Amino acid sequence: MTVGVAYRVPGLGAVLVSDGRITHSDEIVSDHARKFVVCGSTAAVLAGTVGALWRQLQEKPPRSFAALRAAVAADPDETDWLAYDRRSDRLWAGEVRLVQPFAAIGSGASLALGALEALPLARSMPEAERHALTAVRAACRRNVTCGGKLRVLRVPRKGAVSE
Repeated sequence: MTVGVAYRVPGLGAVLVSDGRITHSDEIVSDHARKFVVCGSTAAVLAGTVGALWRQLQEKPPRSFAALRAAVAADPDETDWLAYDRRSDRLWAGEVRLVQPFAAIGSGASLALGALEALPLARSMPEAERHALTAVRAACRRNVTCGGKLRVLRVPRKGAVSE
């Protein structure tokens, strides 16, 4: 399973953070997975079953947000996703456009959201990154299916996406 957080700072961009753990039953398969996909103006973090869709998105990411949504919708595996679209400056949880500045997915989502709710709203990208990392670390400390290498994807409204 996983924990993924997306934190949007209106007008500035968003930060996506995830753990690197992949599990199967009660075994750790990997602690170094990259759970992001960048497709056109959109960046997403994924959680759920690692199957054909996961491999497809990693090997050949869709070129647009619409193509990402279509690929996930057509897949029979359970895949959750959070996405930030730079063009519209919007945050999405699956097919739902979010108005709140942050969201979490995966088995550690409730722990991460609890941590985020306890923090003041971020007003800058570095602050959003610190808050999202704090939330993912909290989930990793308390949920046995979360852990491993933490990864950060910085998605400014304008400029280059960086990990």
